[in-house]
Amino acid sequence: MVNAHLSNDELAAMVDGKLPPARRAHVSAHLAVCHECRSELTLVTNIVETGPQRPAVARRWAPLSLGLAAAAILFFVSLPVVRNGPAPTADVRSAVSSATAISVIAPSANSSLEARAGSIRFSWHAVPGVSTYRLFVIDSAGVPVRTLATTDTTVADVGPALLQPGGYFWYVDALRVDGSPIASPQTGFSIRPR
Repeated sequence: MVNAHLSNDELAAMVDGKLPPARRAHVSAHLAVCHECRSELTLVTNIVETGPQRPAVARRWAPLSLGLAAAAILFFVSLPVVRNGPAPTADVRSAVSSATAISVIAPSANSSLEARAGSIRFSWHAVPGVSTYRLFVIDSAGVPVRTLATTDTTVADVGPALLQPGGYFWYVDALRVDGSPIASPQTGFSIRPR
């Protein structure tokens, strides 16, 4: 199921922050391995973040107007794009500028950590306007190994019991107080045997 692309409804719910936790884990696992869906999510998120601000809509119409807006954005993003040259090869998620992304500290990209009795420390820089972060650790097949929410910028309870020797990816996402999403680039690391 990880290989099937995400639906427009799933992408819209991810952008709106209204995806149920169980479904969000599945969507996050898919995004970790699917460049096309990550690209589409990044484009939709950027459109929503940079779009003009509208005055508040009457309360009874708000859910309908938000749904229509998300559908319209997904429709236009889904249209074929004419490009002058080859498609970019860099991961769109990692190409987000530091002003709109969470900056990771450790484990750094392509680092190799030894499996030992202690825990592995994940850390990132704080972002103004964010009070809660969500850490995602996934294995090389895109299966979530650990997901947790924290108010801190360091997590040290992910240990060798969960991370056996092999390759992993991790990233952090959050919602700002204005409701806009922010995420770190996906960072790869490996655990080597003792």
